[in-house]
Amino acid sequence: MAQLSQDLGAGWFSDPRTTRTVDEGRHKATAITARDDPLIVTLRLVIGQQSACRWGSRNHRKSSYASERILLLMDDTYLASGFADVDASSNTDAFSDCLVLLDSLPYFREYKQHTYELLNLSNGTSVLDVGCGVGDDVVRMAELVSPNGRIVGVDASASMIERATARDDLPSGLLEFRQCDAKALPFGDSAFDRCRIDRVLQHISEPTVSISEMVRALKPGGLIVAYDNDWGTFSINSGNVEVTRIVQDLWTSSFTSPWIGRYLRPYFVQAGLAEVVIYPSNSIICEFDIADKVYNLRQTLRRAVGNNMISEEEGAAWISELVELTKGGGFTCALTAYIAVGRKPPA
Repeated sequence: MAQLSQDLGAGWFSDPRTTRTVDEGRHKATAITARDDPLIVTLRLVIGQQSACRWGSRNHRKSSYASERILLLMDDTYLASGFADVDASSNTDAFSDCLVLLDSLPYFREYKQHTYELLNLSNGTSVLDVGCGVGDDVVRMAELVSPNGRIVGVDASASMIERATARDDLPSGLLEFRQCDAKALPFGDSAFDRCRIDRVLQHISEPTVSISEMVRALKPGGLIVAYDNDWGTFSINSGNVEVTRIVQDLWTSSFTSPWIGRYLRPYFVQAGLAEVVIYPSNSIICEFDIADKVYNLRQTLRRAVGNNMISEEEGAAWISELVELTKGGGFTCALTAYIAVGRKPPA
């Protein structure tokens, strides 16, 4: 597919305004470029033929998705804050495409597999997946509980549920998708054997309410597994400490509950769960372009410029430094996250 705009690594803003729709199978993306507008930025997402440095090593893997798209990313599609209300965005595709990208990266696939194992799924297990997104985890867990199990995926976003129900790989009779609020689950007490929530609590203003709701919907003796980030550990290596700190803090503060990862264990205990165990993990990305796609680095920098926190010249120099670090093998972007597992005590 022809590249629709210049690589943004070469400059702050894109070329004069153009609009074009790209249809790639079941995905559509609208590309809009604009001159000198800090709130509008095109991002070249290369979902295929990219690699990520995983678990601190320099072993690289190619992702399994072979497609390329240009996505419109505006302030209402800023990933840190936008996931809290996806349906309010002017471009909900930005969020579903983000989930597809993350699901293609080795670190994310490995921690997700770990959550399935901690749930101890087997034939006949009933599972509630809170914040199911486009349904990737629901489909994979369905294979582990078939043929007699039941998986229900819920999400606050109607557009996410619409995408999940439109998948062509849904096993018959096992799955159900519903739109609902994670703080008011529409299920009776003790309805599920297992509950799972993945990178959702960081977007919720009262995460303890959602945890309590999952405990309520869980059968006595059942397990809850949660994965979430601790954005207080987010780090980017750069010689410009001041600009780096501004970008890190601006991105981190855009989350509703940025430190939720470190609070998973006390919140689980507070909710009455027993046998609570925490598993920390580190996501390490060694290529600037991939870190930019995952963490909106360029867009965060533009927000900093728009708020007069840094100058355009400082931002351009920072980007150039990180691109050069990548070429020399010296770029590192890291984040610590936690998996928490707990059991609801017997009645």
